[in-house]
Amino acid sequence: MGSAVVQALVGPEFKTSKLGQAKAINFIARLPDWISPETKRGAISLVGGLYGLSLGERCVYSMITLNIVVFGLWRVPRLLPTMARHFLHQPHSGKAYTMLTSMFSHATPVHLFFNMLSLWGTGILVTDVVPEEHFIAMYLSAGVISCLAMHIQSALYPAFAIGYLGASGGVYGLMGVVTVLYARNGKLSESFPLTSATMPILLLVSMASDCVGIAFKWRGVGYVAHLTGGILGVAYAEWYSGVWDKLVLSFMARHAKKDVAE
Repeated sequence: MGSAVVQALVGPEFKTSKLGQAKAINFIARLPDWISPETKRGAISLVGGLYGLSLGERCVYSMITLNIVVFGLWRVPRLLPTMARHFLHQPHSGKAYTMLTSMFSHATPVHLFFNMLSLWGTGILVTDVVPEEHFIAMYLSAGVISCLAMHIQSALYPAFAIGYLGASGGVYGLMGVVTVLYARNGKLSESFPLTSATMPILLLVSMASDCVGIAFKWRGVGYVAHLTGGILGVAYAEWYSGVWDKLVLSFMARHAKKDVAE
């Protein structure tokens, strides 16, 4: 990379074909001199790691980062009223968009940690075998529809009309997808060594416990959201390919007819 300042940090042998990475390195190299070279090299290594990720991994880590940022904003006392208004779904608020934004909110560090650990584990596997846009659509749709299921529960049982937050509906959706993929393909990843028999058992046990929670009307955990997310994930993994392909072919045929008519 041309500049002497950059070469002093990365060495004359360093090369990259990625324009975004080259721009980031140039920007870091030109930071003020009071920032030590070691700090700049560390930042450049981080940039290299980010650009070494697949597009699917970037999608997963972007989702995790958004959750962490929103969690941090909840910890700012001055922002609490704003966050409660826009990042917590309250059934009687009349706001539909909070069914989406509440997915990025978490009540405690432990709540955030386990949801993000699950999102990382299942998300990496899902993005290995489905397009990134499908991963994002599936994760967000499962979260929103799971929150809608909780909203409907609160209409039927007013005692459940409390504020909802958390990513578990979307995470359970990804668990459902991974379960079906394991059942079809066996072990998908050496870094996540569960057998094709283990994953369905884990999901079934989890969903059975959710059914018990719903039956006994336990509160404090989103049992309805978990169950809804899991069912959506299984359904998506079973039918998304055929349904999506038909929609794409139908759209292309309609578009072709329109072009011919013109």
